[in-house]
Amino acid sequence: MASSGPLDLPTPAGGVGTSGALPVQRDTALMAAATVGVCIGCVAGLSLTLAAAKGLPGRVQDRAAWHGGIYYAVFFASVVWAFFRGAARAAAPLLWLAVACTLAIPASSLLGWLAPGAGAWADGALLGVDLTALAGALALAWMARATARRVRSGPQDSVWSAPRRRKESE
Repeated sequence: MASSGPLDLPTPAGGVGTSGALPVQRDTALMAAATVGVCIGCVAGLSLTLAAAKGLPGRVQDRAAWHGGIYYAVFFASVVWAFFRGAARAAAPLLWLAVACTLAIPASSLLGWLAPGAGAWADGALLGVDLTALAGALALAWMARATARRVRSGPQDSVWSAPRRRKESE
């Protein structure tokens, strides 16, 4: 897609132009939104399907279809959200979604241990997976906080910062 020139008004895709900062090109804003949606959506979708793997056996007939459905629902919803909100405004909320989905992995094991009748299974051999997911969730939470800070206070001519609203006095 060829660029149609600089954006001159704030847009959902993250363009700025009225604040005196350099405008963000439309193709740059779209690529940034795609990067955020695809990358974070992939992490969140994979995490949620791993968590669901403990509860699906015995409840559904076609587990592969369920895994695909769960993954693609989260993945495509993340991509749509990123294009709708723009890279800067979508990144931190999507990272928090990835945190929740990744925490669902050890939470599903905990449920299997605490409530064996709930249908989720727990296996001590998967402790490494649960601990890795826990560490991953902590890393994602750190990234979400850092990203939110960058969006609020980063340079205005960056696709990774959201346009600041003008004060009434300006």
